[in-house]
Amino acid sequence: MMRALRSPATGRVGSSGKGQLRRRPWPQIALASVMVTVLITPIAAGATGTVGQAPAEAPLPRHPPGTGAETIRSPGNPPPSVKRSAEPASAGGLPYNGGPVQHHIHVFLIFWGPAYKTNPSRVVSAQETLFSTLARSTYNGILDQYYDTSGQITNDVSLTDVWIDPVASTAAVGENSALAEVDRAIKLNSWPTKLNDQFLVIPQAGSTIALDDGFCAEHFYSGGLVYSIIPYVKGSNLPGYCFPWGSNSQVALAMTSLASHEYAESATDPAVTAWFSYDASTKTLTEIGDLCQPTSGPFGTVSAQYLWSNAASGCRGPGPGGPGPHWALQSSPNPTGSPESVLAAVSCTSATACTGVGHRESSSYLPSVLAERWNGNAWKIQSAPSPTGATLSELSGVSCPAVKVCAAVGDYEDRLGHPVTLAERWNGTAWAAQPTPDPGGDGNFARLTAVSCASANACTAVGDYSDRSGSTVPLAERWNGTSWTLQSTPLPGGAANAQLLSVSCPAMSACTAVGQYDDGAGLTKTLAERWGGSAWTVQSTPNPAGTEISRLSGVSCVSTTACTAVGAASETLFSGGSTLVESWNGTTWAIHSSPTRSERSFLRSLVSRALRRRPAPPSATTKTVRGLP
Repeated sequence: MMRALRSPATGRVGSSGKGQLRRRPWPQIALASVMVTVLITPIAAGATGTVGQAPAEAPLPRHPPGTGAETIRSPGNPPPSVKRSAEPASAGGLPYNGGPVQHHIHVFLIFWGPAYKTNPSRVVSAQETLFSTLARSTYNGILDQYYDTSGQITNDVSLTDVWIDPVASTAAVGENSALAEVDRAIKLNSWPTKLNDQFLVIPQAGSTIALDDGFCAEHFYSGGLVYSIIPYVKGSNLPGYCFPWGSNSQVALAMTSLASHEYAESATDPAVTAWFSYDASTKTLTEIGDLCQPTSGPFGTVSAQYLWSNAASGCRGPGPGGPGPHWALQSSPNPTGSPESVLAAVSCTSATACTGVGHRESSSYLPSVLAERWNGNAWKIQSAPSPTGATLSELSGVSCPAVKVCAAVGDYEDRLGHPVTLAERWNGTAWAAQPTPDPGGDGNFARLTAVSCASANACTAVGDYSDRSGSTVPLAERWNGTSWTLQSTPLPGGAANAQLLSVSCPAMSACTAVGQYDDGAGLTKTLAERWGGSAWTVQSTPNPAGTEISRLSGVSCVSTTACTAVGAASETLFSGGSTLVESWNGTTWAIHSSPTRSERSFLRSLVSRALRRRPAPPSATTKTVRGLP
C-alpha cells in the first residue's frame, strides 16, 4: 500500500487548460495526505524511528525564524520522493524546514455537484459547522505553536464563502481536475487567491476519486493555490479503511474529520517546505495529521481528527469542550540586556492591534518605560521615552480608543527623587511624554495606575498620592484633547487612606473607578467612585462577611448601567485570599460568586465587551467573547 509520491518535476506541472490564474511558474506538489495501511489506534509519544530532515540529495531551504527568508520551493528544488506514514515522529516531533505557513486562514468550501443542494447526510451543514467554529477554539489553537519567518499561525481562521457547483464532475476527480474546479470557483465567485486561502473541493456521492494510491483525502499546492480534495467517502472507490474514518460511521462526521486533517496540514505545510518530519532510513515524510490518523474526537456537533503537538510531544484532539474561546501563550520580545521586563497592562482596538505597557530594567536594575505593539502576527518593542530628568519610570495603565491613538499612564522619579505622575501618548507613529499636574507637595508621592479613554479627546486616569498630612488619597486626572487637569476625588466617610486602582469610561461623561480604603478601624474595604460628567461621588460597595481585607483592583463597564469589578478578599492580613467579583446594575453594587483555585487567589483586571455579531455563513453564528485573564 505504501508508495512513493511522484516528483513534481516529472509530469506534474499543470496542463494547458488551467493557466489563466497561475501567477508564478511553480510546480504542483502532491502534499501530505491521509493514507494508512491498517487502522491505527491513538498514537503515543516516543515511538521508535529516526527522525531527521530531508536527505542530502534533495536539500530543503533552512531559514530559522527571524531571518526574513520566505522562499517557496522552485522547480529546480523539488521535494524528495517520499512515502507517507502514519508513524509518529520520535524526539522533537515535527521539525521546521524553513518554508511558509498560513497565517490568517480563509477557508472556501466548494461542494461539487447538484446533489449537495439538498444537504445529503448533513455533509454541507457539517462542513460549515466545522469551519465556522474553528476560530479561537482550543483545537485550532494547536496550530498556533507552528510558525514561519513572518510569525505564528493565528487562531482566527474564517469560513469566507461556500459554493455549490450545480455542474458535477464528468471525469475522475484528482489533482488536476480539482485544480480546474478551484479555478472555476474563483472566476465565478471573484474569490481572492492568496497563500493564506484554502480551497476544499468536496465531490458529490458517486464521483470517481483519483487520489494517490492509498489516500483517503489529499491536499495540494499549485501556482500559489492551496487546495484539498475531501471525497464523499461512503460508497466511493476509495480503500475500505476510509469509511468509517476515525470510528465515525456517519458520513458527515467522517468527512469533517478528514477535512480537519487536510486543513491542518495545509496550514502548517502548504508547500511541503515548512513543518514535516523525514525519516532518511525509510524515506518517509509525515505531517501534523499523518502522525495521529485516524484517531478523532467530537468537536461540538461534528468530528475532528487529532493533530500532533510539538509542545505536548503527542497527539492532541478537540477535547471535551469542543469549539470555543481559549487562552494561548504568545511570544513577546524582551529588551536586549534587560535582566527583567514586565508588561503591566494592555489595550486592544481589534484582534490585530494591541498595545502593552510596563517597564524594563537596565543592567543596573533601574526601571524605565516599556511599550510593545501586537500587529496580529507578533509583538514588537516600541520606542517610548522616559521624561526628561527621570531616574526611574514605569507605565502601569494603557487605553487605546483608536488604532492610532493610545494613552498610557504611570509614574517616575524626578532628579530630586520625588515620585510624580506620568502620562504618554501614542499618535500612530511615536510615543511622547505629556505634562501632568502633580497634586503632591515636596517630598510626597503621586502615581497614576490606570487610564480609560472614551475617545481620543476624553481620557480619565486614576491613582493615588500622599497629601501634606502624609495620608494616601485618591487621585483622578482628565485629558480633554489638549491637556491633563486634576479632578477632585472624595474620600469615603471615616477613611484614613484610599487608592483608586482601575477605571472604565463607557461614555465621555461617565466613568467608574475602583480600589480600596482603610476605614480607620483597621479594616481594608472595597471602594468605588463614579464620575457623572461634573463630579466624582463615592458609591456604596459590599464587602464579603468575615473579611478584614477586601479590594477591587479591576473594573470594566459595557454601558453606564453595567459594570463588573474584580479583586480579592481575605479574612486576615496573613491569611490566603479568595477571588472577589462585584457588579453594578445602574443602581447598586452586588457581590457574585466566583471560583477560587487556591488559598492565595485574586483577580487583578478584566476586559468585557458587548457581544458584536459579524456576517456568518449559513447555519452559523459568530461572536466576539472576552474572558477573565
